[in-house]
Amino acid sequence: MKYELWHCQDGHYSFFAVDNDSARKMLDPDDRLIWTVEAQTWEEASQAQYDYLGWGKYSAFEQTNRPKVFIVELWVKLWERIIQTTTVQLSLDCPLAG
Repeated sequence: MKYELWHCQDGHYSFFAVDNDSARKMLDPDDRLIWTVEAQTWEEASQAQYDYLGWGKYSAFEQTNRPKVFIVELWVKLWERIIQTTTVQLSLDCPLAG
């Protein structure tokens, strides 16, 4: 399986398998593909990513506290994307329209 590492405009990295369309849709137009790797497993690909970035030894999410933080970061990014791309129009009949 081929994996891609993207450097995002806000400074973080996105790393996912090339067939992960959901992750790809979260990228911004200015994000840059900086590296690819072929690997048999997610763990192998993740260790290769860590080696490339100089981050040391990869530990699976289950062995760290990172999953909760990661999920919150994804939700924040998703809501920011929704807010940026959604226009709310209030009709004159709506009590919130004033």
